[in-house]
Amino acid sequence: MGTSIIAHPESFVATLTRLAGSSTGLFRKPTDVFAAWLQKKRIPAWLRQHLIRYALAHDMEVGVIRLYSPSSLRASNDQSPIMVRRGFLQIGSATNGDPVAVRFRGEKVVGYLMGTSALYMVAGYRAVESASVLVVGDSIVGSAWSPHFDEPAIRTTLDRIGRELLAFLSKSVSL
Repeated sequence: MGTSIIAHPESFVATLTRLAGSSTGLFRKPTDVFAAWLQKKRIPAWLRQHLIRYALAHDMEVGVIRLYSPSSLRASNDQSPIMVRRGFLQIGSATNGDPVAVRFRGEKVVGYLMGTSALYMVAGYRAVESASVLVVGDSIVGSAWSPHFDEPAIRTTLDRIGRELLAFLSKSVSL
C-alpha cells in the first residue's frame, strides 16, 4: 500500500474511492496553516504537493491501517518531532497504535516504517506469511529518547544479520 500512496497516487485514489463507495467528500483541500506547517517542517516540495493534493477529508480505515487527515497527521508528527528531523513523516497508524510512516530523502521515498506488530497485523489481514528481525537502535528512559541508529555497532550488527539472513535464505529457498 505504501508504494501506491506516493508512487502511484491514481491507484491510491481509486482504491480509497472503491473502499469508501464514492469519492464524494473523500478528499478536501487542506488549510493554508497545514501547508505552512509542512513548509516549516522542511518536508520536501514534491511530498508537500502530494500531501496537499491528496489530503483526506477525515481519517480513513484501510484494512488494519488508519490513514491520517491533515489535522491528525500534524498532531501525530508534532508529538514526535525527532521523527521528522530524521526524515520520517507519520501518515497513519495501525489499529494497535503503531506508527505507519514514510521515510523521505531528497526527491524520493526511501523507506517505510511500520511497527512489528503492525507488520503482523497486515500480514494476517492479507493472509500472507511474514517475518522480522529486530535490532534495537534506540533507548527510552523516562521521557528521554536516545537514538543510536548511526552508531558503528548498530551498522555492524545490521550488516552481519543481513549477510547471515541472505545466506540462510539462499540455502532454504528452492526456486
